[in-house]
Amino acid sequence: MQLAWTRKVLAAVAAAAFVGVVAVPSTAKDPLPEGGASKQQEADLAFLKAAVEKKAKNSIDPVRTTAVLLAQSAQNQLGGAKDDELTGLRDQMIKLAEALDADKPDWAAAAKALEGAKGAKGDKKAKDLTKVKDFDISVLMNVYKKATRGGRGWEDDLIEMSQGKKPVTAERALELAQGSHLVGQLAAAMPPDAKKKDWEKLSADMLKTSKEAADEAVKGDKADKAVLKKKLEAMAANCTACHNVFKH
Repeated sequence: MQLAWTRKVLAAVAAAAFVGVVAVPSTAKDPLPEGGASKQQEADLAFLKAAVEKKAKNSIDPVRTTAVLLAQSAQNQLGGAKDDELTGLRDQMIKLAEALDADKPDWAAAAKALEGAKGAKGDKKAKDLTKVKDFDISVLMNVYKKATRGGRGWEDDLIEMSQGKKPVTAERALELAQGSHLVGQLAAAMPPDAKKKDWEKLSADMLKTSKEAADEAVKGDKADKAVLKKKLEAMAANCTACHNVFKH
């Protein structure tokens, strides 16, 4: 099975075609499993910290996308006692993403935004995160790149775990599934001009399969590895089906 997530591959996502999608902007209830968001945010912050310290040019787009995914995750959770903390995190991640211009990335500003996330307070009004400066589908999909190329290695791990080439771990599966669902939420507001019926069908499958995988993976040590592998297989199959329609 070959997945080709590149800068020009269009994501299989759509807005209201699937129950549970959080549109952009939104403060609706987070569609992902309870307890999963904090783990996702920890993984995102760990990636950002390492990447910002390294300052590798090939990591600019994955870093920018991770920051926007983290902002979307925070925004999904608004409506509770932690709104000041969550809006602060969201707004700092927007600053981080916008600091990294592809030609003249300001790594110092990115580091400052990351450091300032703790204790920051933001605007409680929902924001359209697809409007982040110079952010589009080509940037969004770079998060799947190989880790050796500055990405998060999501594509490789999804393929290898779904094909039994790598042990299925609940922790990594949760990151892959929740990250993919967040990608879908964002890309829903960036549809292609053509093949919209295909887009809508594939989007529904993407959001459904990623949520189902997340629901199983969030169980941690109690997750059924065989069931989880099947969920990852469904995610990978959807990715391939999407690439077959939206070729680069």
